[in-house]
Amino acid sequence: MRPVVSVQKCASYDKELLYKAVKSSVEPLGTLGAFFKKGDRVLLKPNILSSRPPEEGVNTHPEFIRAVARLVREHGGVPVIGDAPGGTVRDIETVYVKSGIKKIADEENIEMVKFEKSTMVGNIPIADEIKKADCVINLPKAKTHNLTIITGAIKNMFGAVPGLTKLEYHLNASNPVDFAKILIQIFESARPELSIMDGIISMEGEGPAAGQLRNSGFIIASDDAVALDSVFCGIIGVEPFDVEMIKFAHEKGLGCGILSMIEVKGEKIENVAQKSFKLPKSSILRKIPSHALRPITKRLKIWTKINYKKCIKCMLCVESCPAKAIIIEDKKPKIIYNKCISCMCCMEICPAKAISIKRSFLAAIFTMNWKF
Repeated sequence: MRPVVSVQKCASYDKELLYKAVKSSVEPLGTLGAFFKKGDRVLLKPNILSSRPPEEGVNTHPEFIRAVARLVREHGGVPVIGDAPGGTVRDIETVYVKSGIKKIADEENIEMVKFEKSTMVGNIPIADEIKKADCVINLPKAKTHNLTIITGAIKNMFGAVPGLTKLEYHLNASNPVDFAKILIQIFESARPELSIMDGIISMEGEGPAAGQLRNSGFIIASDDAVALDSVFCGIIGVEPFDVEMIKFAHEKGLGCGILSMIEVKGEKIENVAQKSFKLPKSSILRKIPSHALRPITKRLKIWTKINYKKCIKCMLCVESCPAKAIIIEDKKPKIIYNKCISCMCCMEICPAKAISIKRSFLAAIFTMNWKF
């Protein structure tokens, strides 16, 4: 049977409008109650990247989480919210508060959990809260990503790994192919029963934290996370197999990455297509054959730079750098460039948007939006 992916339009985060749209997005899959039994513990796993307010579009919107939680309750499930934000988060409570998620959790009387303890699944440490749940509903945010092109349903399960291990993965798998292979191992160890993507406001450009917001107006739902990400790619004009994690997941039999083999219900892809959707500039380099790039690789430099006028000296970048390439000097962070692995973790975690991407002259030329 072909996997089913449901696509629905939704124009805003208005509470009632969103509830109806999320409900409609799940119905083609057999209603939410098909995924769990009455009384089951249902973990809602949003994308909570960092301590950012909802209007910045970095995290899954709290009203989106509320809508799913209401539906879970209506079908007899017990919703629980949990995630492991990026980097080394000293106080998860602060992240929950600033993201607006704690507010809706309090209003709806939903338990919020921390991903602190883990159990090895093969060689991957998966949060105990994931394994303790009877059902996991994955709630990714529609965004681009400098290392993986997109961040969707597959990438969102990276948050199933708690603590410092994520930083180790970034250090040991700093190139896109190796990192994609790690993501697939994690996804295979913590596959969700259902994924519902928040694409009402998406992020294009230099995602997942420093891109531009876009009114996209769509919701995607599927019990096949790989197929969901493939449809997301179709919506934004990306070939799914250009995204390594989709290609590897498909090849490993973890889902379907071929659009022609996916049954799309609800809205057609062309009805919600995002024209001229901006991808990370780093994605352009992937289209150039590696043998052509090899002679000039050393000159294709991409790095991060700190804007000290914006820097609030929280030092999260120092704590979250897997390569220990950021130190404290004169009471402010300083990047040691000969140690930097260009993983962009510092940019992702910075709550003040004080870190941006810089490129060498040759890298800038290669990543320009050329039109012929």
